[in-house]
Amino acid sequence: IKYSVLVPLCVFHTRTSILFIIAHRGKLSPKMSVDMVKSTRYNNEKGGEIMEFRLKEGLLLGVATAATQIEGGDVNSNWNDWYAQGKILDGTNPATGNDHWEKWEGDMDLMAQMGIQIYRFGIEWARLIPQPGVVNEEAIERYRTEIKALKARGIEPLLTIHHFSNPMWFERMGAFTKRENLRHYLDLVALTAERFGDLVSDYITINEPNVYATNSYFFGMWPPAKTSLIDTIKVMENMAYCHIMAYHILHDTRAISSLQILTVSLPFMGASSCIKG
Repeated sequence: IKYSVLVPLCVFHTRTSILFIIAHRGKLSPKMSVDMVKSTRYNNEKGGEIMEFRLKEGLLLGVATAATQIEGGDVNSNWNDWYAQGKILDGTNPATGNDHWEKWEGDMDLMAQMGIQIYRFGIEWARLIPQPGVVNEEAIERYRTEIKALKARGIEPLLTIHHFSNPMWFERMGAFTKRENLRHYLDLVALTAERFGDLVSDYITINEPNVYATNSYFFGMWPPAKTSLIDTIKVMENMAYCHIMAYHILHDTRAISSLQILTVSLPFMGASSCIKG
């Protein structure tokens, strides 16, 4: 078993305010050779001094986003509902986000100009499956178009399947507190593997399940605003189960298609251990 680590480095102030990260990978592909990142230069925000830094061999320069934070659109997610209830403290509206859904090509051009080699992004569950068993084919094709555009710019995709956001139909049935609901998340994983597997090799199954569980079900700061230790433990246990099952779904689906998979990870707050298989 090999491990890789995602380490927060600093916030890079582009239009989307994306997070600068370094991702360690066991091997570099030819088009991701160390020569690409041996000497990276950029101007600071005020156009002052130019900084230069070097990354050791085996490190890739990357950025990360979450779909709910950047895409925009009222997709009937738990965060759209949270905003409608007036519970987002600074009044930020997820339906606005950074308007990435409309300006994605410009964002990708910015990443290419920065010399980014790997991009961690998320898919919006509520957008892809607006109702149980109903797949939004238009959204599928749009994500595929974005992924292809990334790869055409020499940027490898790292796809996050769940990043704090649920469709309201899933939220109303109790979300991850009930074992019988988990099949809906696993359906999303299977859809992801089937429809994006030919383009994506690296996956994060669930982003920071500890943060989601505690903020949503213990502290009550996030939707659905519960303050139950029992529910918090249930969610953590069920998300661990989901990760294990998702790991097998991703590997099995890609094996059928004779596609290699590099990493499937479950990142916790602070760092992530990515089991490579």
